[in-house]
Amino acid sequence: MMKRAQFCGCLMVLWLCCAEFASAQQIVASTNPDRKGTGSLSVSYQSYYRQVNGSSSNQVQGTAFTLKHFFPKSGLLTLHMEPLVEHGLGLGENYVQWKGLPWKGRHWDFSGGDFRKSTALVDVPFTNLSYPELYLRGAKATARTDRWNYSVFGGVQSLSQGTRVPFRVMAPQSALGLEASGSLPRDVQVGFRVLRLASSPDQIAGQKTFFPLNRQFVRSISLNSQVRIPLMSSLEWFTEAGFSNAEALSSTSVARSPLSYTLGPAWNTARFSLRANYTQQPSSYLPVLGYYMGDRKGPHVEGLLHLGPFNLSGSWLQSRNNLEHNPAAPDFFNQQTSGGFNVRLPLDFSLSGSISKIDLESQSPDLGIRFNKNRQYQMMLSRPLYGHNLHTTIQQLDTQLSGSKQRLRFMEIEDNVSWKRLNVGGAVRWQSTNADSRKDSLFLRASLQVQLRKLNLYGYWEQGQDIANESLFATNLSSTSVVGLSWDSPRKTSLRFEAYRNHLTSEVNPESLFVLNSRGITPEGILHRTNDWSIYARISQEFDWGPMPAFDSYGQIRQEAPLLGTLAGYVKLITMAGARGASHVWVITNTGQSVSTDAEGYFQFLEVPQGTWKVGLDMDRLPADLNPSGQQELSAQVFPDQLTRVELVVIPLQIVEGLLEDAGGNPASEGIVVRLLPQNQLTTTDSAGRFGFYNLPEGDYMVEIVENSLPEKASLVGSSSIPVTVRYGIPSEPLRFHLQTVLSSPKPVRTVVIDQQQITAPPTNNAPTAAKKDRRVIARTTSQSRQKRIEQ
Repeated sequence: MMKRAQFCGCLMVLWLCCAEFASAQQIVASTNPDRKGTGSLSVSYQSYYRQVNGSSSNQVQGTAFTLKHFFPKSGLLTLHMEPLVEHGLGLGENYVQWKGLPWKGRHWDFSGGDFRKSTALVDVPFTNLSYPELYLRGAKATARTDRWNYSVFGGVQSLSQGTRVPFRVMAPQSALGLEASGSLPRDVQVGFRVLRLASSPDQIAGQKTFFPLNRQFVRSISLNSQVRIPLMSSLEWFTEAGFSNAEALSSTSVARSPLSYTLGPAWNTARFSLRANYTQQPSSYLPVLGYYMGDRKGPHVEGLLHLGPFNLSGSWLQSRNNLEHNPAAPDFFNQQTSGGFNVRLPLDFSLSGSISKIDLESQSPDLGIRFNKNRQYQMMLSRPLYGHNLHTTIQQLDTQLSGSKQRLRFMEIEDNVSWKRLNVGGAVRWQSTNADSRKDSLFLRASLQVQLRKLNLYGYWEQGQDIANESLFATNLSSTSVVGLSWDSPRKTSLRFEAYRNHLTSEVNPESLFVLNSRGITPEGILHRTNDWSIYARISQEFDWGPMPAFDSYGQIRQEAPLLGTLAGYVKLITMAGARGASHVWVITNTGQSVSTDAEGYFQFLEVPQGTWKVGLDMDRLPADLNPSGQQELSAQVFPDQLTRVELVVIPLQIVEGLLEDAGGNPASEGIVVRLLPQNQLTTTDSAGRFGFYNLPEGDYMVEIVENSLPEKASLVGSSSIPVTVRYGIPSEPLRFHLQTVLSSPKPVRTVVIDQQQITAPPTNNAPTAAKKDRRVIARTTSQSRQKRIEQ
């Protein structure tokens, strides 16, 4: 087998030597007017080596290639082969697909080999419901129309294994199914599925890890349907109903309910969101290997409230299992409550907090009755500052298991800074746990990334004892370090390299599978890694002949669907001088597609499927000097081969700054209060005497100094307020206020002016003097014809 791997490596070297020639052939192919279709070819070679505790654990290598060719009249052909070598020949994902074959008024998709099939029939609005994907090695055929999809599929389920280079292994379960899903008038979504799962008795007896006690089914047949009905613009209803019949490995007297259902409303508005459902699923509901589905019932409620910069959320869940009352199976009763808030504070501060409560009651023949209570409190404060992204988090976790109490507290300070092509991050976390004894630890981590054109270098390091994971998930991560690089050449050659090392101790709590609805079953209850390091390298080369067709979010070719339109519009910048286009503003749709406006404020989404779309401002990338005016998101109806226009509005935000100083140009003291009218906003001067008001819309304002906040023996020179006119595009000059220090009144002096010469007489002392005589002083002015008499 090593000879085979060396042969693959020699082929890779020859391929790299011919890269230049292949690039020239690529240009000829793409400019040939007689060519038919377009396509691409990707060839890669990867190698992975892992060592655990001084001995080799994994050594995987192999060559993979992907061929795609688009036939304008027949569809897209895809061939992917990924043979791997690890103690014998293994297989990664290997498949052949043909998408978009027109036949009988429909588009047909065919797949052979490894493929995935989601078990969700419609878009599910609830977050507490998760639907697994079937990973099958077999065949699938799908017929598609504009509104409906019909599928038939079958094969043997496969599972992914491998740390860095995944490969597929066969699971002891086969599947065969029929499915139909689509939409009715008024945007009603419906779906139906018939699924048969089967395993042999020998497989169940030999691999009990995959078959819990109440899920040892030789075969099961289920019929499921889902419907999502929009009742109003902001209210919709979801219902799932199913019937299942399962044959267990051994006969039992336990009565098994064949019915399953989930129903509830979902209400979503711009300010308020509320979702509620009730679920009941027997153990025969989708008993897919590797997933903990079925055997549960209970209600769930969640809500979200938006009040300007303040967001409030909450949820409540209650569920129990063992609906069949099987005395040999463990019983779980789980109740979860959580709530949180997020608020945007002045000066770009953001404050968030959450509280969650989990109460779990378990009962099993081996362990009896056990109670587990978890309380978690968390608070986080963050602020961007001069390229830095600062975070401070405080968390407390209280756990109680069978009368044993434990309290965990930690505080973490994190900073991430970006400067040109350099990204640096670091965090320090103090942890303290108090159970039978108190333990304190310090957890450190750092990251570094450098982008040099086509070369990307990165590194990650963390050190310490993670008490939080050790307490909640029974996982202790003591040390991890990663270094790597990626390089992409202009000729579509790419290189990936990564070195990884860690010390890891892992212990899985089986109750967490039920509480957290874990997606997967861990074969071993305890994993221990004391010295684990690995090296991974991958080199790839791509060739193409002509541009490939565009794909939508569902992996379908856009060009094959004739019912496409264009969603376009303008983002208007409304100022007091008039309206104009807002350039470089990102607009996003409800599917996550985003574009930026041009210099005129125009944007467009090409080849948008018909239907109702939501388009709005991307608030995460909205420039800081702009603010939405009116609705941030609009609904638009897209029609085939037509242009649908929408218009979004933003307003500019300005800055007013100033300085408070004395007559000598020295800054005033810190803490003097400055008021902005008519908003009645307050701020204070800093140590340099500066102050500022930010994020102000256009208008006329008045800035005044609150005189009772001035220092002692200080007063303003001139007016205490200055009018300010804020207009877009016209920078405002910094305001200046002047202070003077008021000293004690000096002793009186006499001033005598004679012939335009000023003489200051010395002050009189308190000694007794002769009585003053009446006298008269004549002061000459610049006019010789006038005299000013001053009586003294």
